[in-house]
Amino acid sequence: MNSRVFALALIAMSYGSNGETLNVSDRLERIRERHGVPGMAAAAVRHGRIFATGAAGLRKAGGDEMVTLDDRWHLGSCTKSMTAALVAMLVEDGALRWDSSIGEILSDIPMEPAWCDVTLEQLLQHRGGAPQDPPPARAA
Repeated sequence: MNSRVFALALIAMSYGSNGETLNVSDRLERIRERHGVPGMAAAAVRHGRIFATGAAGLRKAGGDEMVTLDDRWHLGSCTKSMTAALVAMLVEDGALRWDSSIGEILSDIPMEPAWCDVTLEQLLQHRGGAPQDPPPARAA
């Protein structure tokens, strides 16, 4: 489904060039129905300006409150994939390498010595040795 919403944003990029915000709620409703999700919302941004928005469906499965553009959404674990995508862009640009170590990248930040040799690839694959429950912060 996420790829479908992304595709919707890409399709919408060809619209809304007249300065108005394009309402894509009808398109979202079709996607929502096709995939059987209770509700969804989307926004597309170009050159720092929102040019398309939409909301469709219900806030909760079985509920009766409709999703609105003012609703807040919990992103859950989405930041993991967003971080990986941003790192991949930096690797493509040559600013980082997959085998760059955390010690190299964050050389000006004091860290546990065991972290210094962990690579970006290991970190993003959850193979960098990070504990499930990190220890509490130390007093400075």
